[in-house]
Amino acid sequence: MPVNPPEPDEPILLAGAETLAGRAVAVELAERGYRRIVRLSCDEIAPLRAQEIDRLVERTRPRWIFVAAGRSGGIAMNRERPASLMLGTLAAATTVIESAARHGCGRLLFFASSCCYPRSHPEPMGPELFGTGDLEPTSRPYAIARIAAAELCRSLRQERGCDFVVAVPSHPFGGGAEGNPRQAHVVPALLARFHDARRAGASRVVLWGTGRPRRDFIYWRDLGSAALTVMERYPGGGPVNLGCGMDVSIRELAREVASVVGYRGEIAFDPSHPDGAPVKLLDATELFELGWRPRWNLRRALEEAYRELAARRKEVPEAPQPA
Repeated sequence: MPVNPPEPDEPILLAGAETLAGRAVAVELAERGYRRIVRLSCDEIAPLRAQEIDRLVERTRPRWIFVAAGRSGGIAMNRERPASLMLGTLAAATTVIESAARHGCGRLLFFASSCCYPRSHPEPMGPELFGTGDLEPTSRPYAIARIAAAELCRSLRQERGCDFVVAVPSHPFGGGAEGNPRQAHVVPALLARFHDARRAGASRVVLWGTGRPRRDFIYWRDLGSAALTVMERYPGGGPVNLGCGMDVSIRELAREVASVVGYRGEIAFDPSHPDGAPVKLLDATELFELGWRPRWNLRRALEEAYRELAARRKEVPEAPQPA
């Protein structure tokens, strides 16, 4: 199926515009000269509004659609709000994706999740493992919903010839994402914890788990450029991984974040809390073969993410410590 990008003034629909992936795509679209972006928030995407969304899709007939809808969070949020996380993703699948297929819109990219990969797996995780094996229990409901939406994209591609693509980001961060420890992903949560500890003069910060799990991370600006590279150049349906091809342990990440923030106290871990999956490293070979490379290394991205978080809080960040 040939890839045919839209003209700058053709409509592009961005569902989940306020999510980190949605904001990353919006910024990248603007920088590449795309001017007509139709935005839908997660709150606007609900089964009760299906007819309204269907009319919007029919009226605008977007050439590209990005489905970043459905909120996500860390271990605490997955344990406390599993149904809410499922429903947001399923609503996007039954409204936006279905409407795009019904009205013969252009290319659609659905953001899945690395949680859709099995908990125990060879390294790094290739697309052939997506949706297979035993899922990590702490994020299983969320992952099942993402797998269902991805399978809908695959099935519509097979049955109706829809040009729908599934992309699997690693662990995006940055963009001023808030660090509420009960809702946030690991990087914004650590930035907020160490920032608050430094300001309070705390001598010790205790983090959940053992610190041994390993994750690969992608800065939000790199996520946006990777997603558009897939839309512009990737001829298949995916899943295609959006990652940088390198991982780091949570313990190593915590030390790096503490250095960036300027926290000099003790960092301890509480193994009575769950770790999540032991390793999540995505095989980004297909993405690299499209000519994409990350523009941000982890240290520089963490420094910028800290500045973004401080700007959102209207605070002045501490000067980062030497790496």
